[in-house]
Amino acid sequence: MSLKGYWELTIGDFLDCIEGYRRRLQQEQELQDSVNYLLGQYISYAVNDPKKYPKNPFLSKNTKANTDYMLSPEQHELMARAKYGKKGKT
Repeated sequence: MSLKGYWELTIGDFLDCIEGYRRRLQQEQELQDSVNYLLGQYISYAVNDPKKYPKNPFLSKNTKANTDYMLSPEQHELMARAKYGKKGKT
């Protein structure tokens, strides 16, 4: 935004700019949270069961994982073991 444009803004326009900025920050935080969640899944596999570590990224286009964000029962068990330190059947 130019300096002249800034000084010509009405209060309503300025508040709209602030709201848009707030929404953009919220979207960036949600994206970062999703990335962190996926990283946690990778770490869970790497630490708890390296043999089942995915060959392809979860969101790669050549897998069906890019449309299914639900965790499988195996993934839930791995995450529980990572969080609570419980040993499962091996």
